[in-house]
Amino acid sequence: MAGHGRETESKGFTLIELLIALAISAIVGTLAISAIRQFVSISAAEQDTMAVSTQIKVLSSKLSQDLVCANSGEVLDDGQTLVLYLSTFEFGELIEPVSYSINYSLVDSVIIRTTSDGSVTVARGVQSVSFGQDGAIGDVSTIDVTIRIGDVVDSTTITLDRRPS
Repeated sequence: MAGHGRETESKGFTLIELLIALAISAIVGTLAISAIRQFVSISAAEQDTMAVSTQIKVLSSKLSQDLVCANSGEVLDDGQTLVLYLSTFEFGELIEPVSYSINYSLVDSVIIRTTSDGSVTVARGVQSVSFGQDGAIGDVSTIDVTIRIGDVVDSTTITLDRRPS
């Protein structure tokens, strides 16, 4: 007779094996959640950086278009407001030009462009803006602006040329 011992067949997992598997799963899960959080955080910061850059580009583009067409202009309210004066001719008329103005001003962290047709937001998240010193604008305008979106802050100086009168 060979072997009086009891032979057992393993049909399941031991408690130790289950605890080890549970610990490994917890570690892998924690690492995955940490990686996802880091990705979301980096993604949000990149979106804020792109949003700040876009606000500056839109502001610079709109100001550039208007300054090139302006006959004259002035800075008011300690550099917080820019008024540009433009002239245009009515289609088919060669008599007196029609004059109008475009105002840029900072209102509650938003730069607003106002014409006789209405107002439009040009930049959001503006902490500060300076269109220069009060008085008439010259052929070159320097605008200092600080924009903050989320945790991203960018202070930049925009230098634009105006068409000589």
